[in-house]
Amino acid sequence: MWGEALVEDGYVYFGTLGGHVYGLRVTDGAPRWQPVALEGAVRAGPVTQGQNLIVGTDAGRLYSIHKETGERDMVYDQISGGVFSRPAVVGDRLFVGTASGRVYALDVTRRDPLLWVYPPSSK
Repeated sequence: MWGEALVEDGYVYFGTLGGHVYGLRVTDGAPRWQPVALEGAVRAGPVTQGQNLIVGTDAGRLYSIHKETGERDMVYDQISGGVFSRPAVVGDRLFVGTASGRVYALDVTRRDPLLWVYPPSSK
């Protein structure tokens, strides 16, 4: 484990450098679901958004994992530089800082979730 763990509703959630996310019951360590495999190392702890965990990887991917089932969905897969810190959550929006020095704003309710990137890429 590299990043912070998240403890919520009797479970601890965390990611590993091996690219897996775990959900374990706090009282006895029993798994909530099978480890969820992601592309890239998880270097920061997950955050919650409703019933989902939001997790970024150093491969530039942002995932949503359902807390009860462990089912994985891709939120966004074109983050330059990789995710090394926890995303910030405000309602349906995610703000993600990257190793390349950019901040991405995403709206998870949209089919194309990217709202903006700062600083903008030069064309």
